[in-house]
Amino acid sequence: MHHPLELFVKKRFIKKMTACALGLNMIVAAGASGVSAAETPPLNRPAIQVGSVSGQPGDEVDVDVSIHGNSGLAGIDIVIEFDPAQVTPLSISEGILSPLVSNLDDAQVTIENYITATWVNASNITDNGVLYTIKFKIQDSADPGGSALKLTHNIVSEEYTKLDFEPIEGIVTVASKILYGDINGDGRVETKDLILLLQYLAGWKVNLTPDQKEVADVYYDGALNTLDAIKLAQFLAEWVGIRLGPNDVASTSTTTPLPTAAPTPEATVTTSSTTTGGDVSSNPVFLVETMEGFVFDDDADSGELVIWAPHGGISQMVELRPTGDGYFYLVFLRSGKVIETIFVESSMSTPITVGGFTGDELQQWKLEDVPGWDGWYNVVNRGSGLLLDVLDAEYKDGTPLQAFVPTASDAQMFGFIPAGVDALPPDIHPPAMNADD
Repeated sequence: MHHPLELFVKKRFIKKMTACALGLNMIVAAGASGVSAAETPPLNRPAIQVGSVSGQPGDEVDVDVSIHGNSGLAGIDIVIEFDPAQVTPLSISEGILSPLVSNLDDAQVTIENYITATWVNASNITDNGVLYTIKFKIQDSADPGGSALKLTHNIVSEEYTKLDFEPIEGIVTVASKILYGDINGDGRVETKDLILLLQYLAGWKVNLTPDQKEVADVYYDGALNTLDAIKLAQFLAEWVGIRLGPNDVASTSTTTPLPTAAPTPEATVTTSSTTTGGDVSSNPVFLVETMEGFVFDDDADSGELVIWAPHGGISQMVELRPTGDGYFYLVFLRSGKVIETIFVESSMSTPITVGGFTGDELQQWKLEDVPGWDGWYNVVNRGSGLLLDVLDAEYKDGTPLQAFVPTASDAQMFGFIPAGVDALPPDIHPPAMNADD
């Protein structure tokens, strides 16, 4: 059975390939892909945040360590743990903290897998921004994928009081040296690569080598299909946040800063009656739970939105940032990326990814009460009108989510649990819901 999106794209892209190719030549910006650092979103709560960056083996990258919501501190100790098989720290440069003392400054100290930074002052400072910047080199032998920069800290005031700042870890994403999308092997990702892929999918006498098939799998699901064609077309058209393959490689369009999480009266979500907590204005960070107890997870390697058994890590923490007119951006704390979908005319379903903030309606979601199920919501996309949906209602680690037409099933019902809650509510297994209910 063909996926609805696959049927649609075959009809519109493959059967009319000549017209598509002519149109793409007019609207697509051709060019090689480039590496970009993840945008650090503004926060309005006390937090120490390690930035997220990306690059290829051998690259040097700068990671900012920032402070948000500072109401006054006089001393700070920060330890950042890294994977020496993936990255090597080279240097540290001061930001708003000076003088800063770090083990990176002592040539006689062998840095194994952590970096320290200490600063003290006689009186409180209230500055916010970049505390300092660490320059890393990505190892030549680094494996593609995400490598965590784990954070611990101790912060005190001039009154010797320990202060509570949320630790937000960073990610160094190691991009593959394979240039995904360069199907014809000329060193560039261009319209003619998309045409070659469409010809192959349409059954033309086009023979792709194993290497060509690997770089053509830009959707990175182990298969060649029309999802690869859509993603490659979006990348060529310079859609913001579109990445090819496992790489954290985005188009050259600029990234708009995320809005802050200023509460609005209409942007209030009441949590499930089985949890404690409040609404978005008092508890802006949530675990987003399915009816079978799995929660949303930011898959840094694939860029997909998946479900996973809850483990309490920040890759499962989602901040709801209101648009001001009843919708929300759903932002992962670990990466600062936003849950989004694409729009395909007349399609019953579209894939869900996480990407850089654009402000587009395809990144805006509305929470609608499920009748008869207090505390459970349908999550509706503003741009497409489709609902977040657990693919094939398959509740297991790693199952992706999709945007799908309303089905009145429990695969489209979600609860919002304040991230500070120690335990998730007991499993709830509702009976199947009828579309007429």
